[in-house]
Amino acid sequence: LGYVSHYKIINSLDCGIPQSRNRVFTVSINKNYLKQFNNLDTFNCLNNKYKNIKDFLQPNVINPKYFIKANCPSMINAIANHKIKIIENKVFTITTKQMRWNNQGVVKVEISKVPNNSNLAKMIIDNKPYYLRVITPLEAMLLMGYDQQDYERIKNFCDSQIYKFAGNSIVVNVLQEIIKHIFKLTKEE
Repeated sequence: LGYVSHYKIINSLDCGIPQSRNRVFTVSINKNYLKQFNNLDTFNCLNNKYKNIKDFLQPNVINPKYFIKANCPSMINAIANHKIKIIENKVFTITTKQMRWNNQGVVKVEISKVPNNSNLAKMIIDNKPYYLRVITPLEAMLLMGYDQQDYERIKNFCDSQIYKFAGNSIVVNVLQEIIKHIFKLTKEE
């Protein structure tokens, strides 16, 4: 068919997003169109140091539905046994099942920032009490490279649909960097 395909594993951490998400990207180029395209080995967006996770997390989330409940011992044990990590400077891969099992990690929230709620699980971390919560649908979208306006277009969908959309999506920043790389090569030719 006249196309040559090249692939590379790219982590979204390397493209400015604080989410560890390794994915294989394949680019197929028509041999007659771009003769100098050797492969994706020259692709590099490592100069885009990922941003601070705090730039993506909402500081004032108080809706109880996003917090780990006191009557959820399996989740509390998974956190205590480090099977679910506490988000410090990056998240792990966002999936389509954020609310059911939080493999990307949980966010610690100071007790004083949440109205008193005895239904929420308190955990002691570094000798300090915290509530723990999952990332919100907006945060999931932001961590996939979408912006607030993109979220506004779909915010009336149920949370599970937004998590599914985010989890099935390509990190926008990675795709933008690949496209920039291809355009750069076309200009050099």
